[in-house]
This record gives sequence, structure tokens and C-alpha cells, in this order.
Amino acid sequence: MNLYDDKAASCVAPVAVGNRGHIRLVALGIMALGLLVPDPSTGQAARQQSRSGAIWSGSSGEFEILWSDTDLTAQSQRDRHAVALSARALARDGFDQYKKPFSGAAGSNANCDYERRFALRAVAGSLISFADSYYASCRQEAHPSGEARYTTVDLVGSGRVLYGTGEGLSIDAGQAAKILRLTDLFTEDDIYRNLLGNSLLRPLAERAGSAKPAVLAALLARLYDQNSENGECFRVPRDILTRFELYGFEGGKVIIRLGLPGQALCRENLTTADLVFPVTRKLNETLMRAAAQRQQGFLGRDADDVAAGRVTTVDFKLGRGSGQ
Repeated sequence: MNLYDDKAASCVAPVAVGNRGHIRLVALGIMALGLLVPDPSTGQAARQQSRSGAIWSGSSGEFEILWSDTDLTAQSQRDRHAVALSARALARDGFDQYKKPFSGAAGSNANCDYERRFALRAVAGSLISFADSYYASCRQEAHPSGEARYTTVDLVGSGRVLYGTGEGLSIDAGQAAKILRLTDLFTEDDIYRNLLGNSLLRPLAERAGSAKPAVLAALLARLYDQNSENGECFRVPRDILTRFELYGFEGGKVIIRLGLPGQALCRENLTTADLVFPVTRKLNETLMRAAAQRQQGFLGRDADDVAAGRVTTVDFKLGRGSGQ
């Protein structure tokens, strides 16, 4: 089953065994060989590059976006030195946090690998969505660690795109900066109706209490830190409102794809749930239609075609032979 199958309101990501024997998200973990063939349907504002290493590039809003095998960057057209986003820098921040417990004597025998993989998922004006997965393993540990998420940022926001400096790929309240929450785009009432009406999340809310939660804050309080049952494998983190991509636009409605991270043995899985919202000032019909038709940018529904199986991969090694 395709992780990004439009026919399913929610689905569990398939997994595959990577070349080191650990579980990977198929959508982020399979790399295709060769160059990306330019697609004329993307238009001038979303021209794809055929040169080696490049996956997609284009202008959107006030920014130039370049996605390659080695980085995903967004730079201001007014100031080429102003980098609004760098996936490689984000991965470095995560690795710097990961290696802290290994400082000094604790790291003398360390032999660890840390990997981040990024896939551009949507571009609409100054808003971009990307998928991010990490895998970390030390030779002396019984089990590796890993997680996957969606993130949507507003490039015109202030501050750095920063997360994953705590537990996994979580976002602390003080780190949000350019990172969007659903509440930055839609009303609390619309978010409440979508979450409570979702077939994956409603049973968790009912399990936590018999009375119907009255408002979004009460609903989230019930959902936070819950784990799925009935054969599914996901959890509801406290930063759940930041874990989404701009997925589609149909019938004048915006489709948001929520990404629920895995737990335990399926920790690198991503379970998705589609939420439908009315257009808003920030996600207006003109902007969303241009992205949906790939006239300027694209949306998550077309992301797999744009990527052609390629991702940005950033690897670090800690300990023996690493130079860290």
C-alpha cells in the first residue's frame, strides 16, 4: 500500500528493511539511481533540474528553493545570504544534541551512526512542507532509535527552523519560530471537528473519558501521550498540531495530512490521517489552486512524482573513525 494513497483517509506507512537491517519508511528510505527527468507540467516557477544531485528547484513567494541529494534549502531572493531553511543544518543540530551524552569518558568506546532523511512534500507561496526521518544506532545498544514526521514552515517567519534537540523529533514550545501549528492556519473549531471526527483519533478520546470534550484544548488533553490499539501502531505526541503537510486541494477545500509517529518496534512508521478545512486567508484559493495544478509549487499529493524516489540524506558517525 502506498503511504500517500489518496483513496485512504488514513493509512499506516509500509516499511522495508534497509541495507543495515533496520526498519525504514519506504517513502523516505528508497533512493532511485540516475537523474530526474524534467516535467514540463511544473511550469517555470517549479522547474526541475536534470543536473546531478538536484531533485527540484523553483521560486515561490520571495524565496528560491533548492532540493538536492545533499540538502534542502530556501533562500531569500532579496538577500542570497539569508538562508530561511537548511535541512543539513537541522540535521547537524540534531546530531549535536544526540552526541552530548557521549562526551568525555562516556564516549571513549562509542561507535554510533546517526542519519537524517528529508523529502520535500509541498511548496505553496512562502509555506513548505517536508518529511523528516531519523535513525540512530550504537553497536553496544540492543535497539536502534528512530522517528518520522511531517513539518510545515512559513519561510517569512523569524528565527531558525529548530527541533529534535530533545526527545526524538519533538518540537518544544519555545522552538516553534517558523514552524506552523494547525492553529496558525485554521480556527480551533474546525480543528476540533476534524480531530474528533477522525476514525483513528476519536476512539482514543472516548477511551480517555465518557463525556464529550467541549473544546479543542480539552480534546487535546485527552489525546496527548496516548498509544493506538487494534493492531495499529502510532502515538499522539504533545506537538501533534505541528506534524502535518499541505496535501491537496479539492472542491475548494484544503486537505491537510496529519502524520502520527510510530511507537516501540514500529517507531519509524508514520500513520497518516487526512483532515479537510475551508480555505483561509493564509491558504487562499488562488495559492492552493496554483500549487495543486503545479503552476507554482506543488502539494503532497504530487510529492512522490516530483521526488521520483530520491531524498536528502545526511549521515554522521560518532566514535571510532568518525573524527567527532
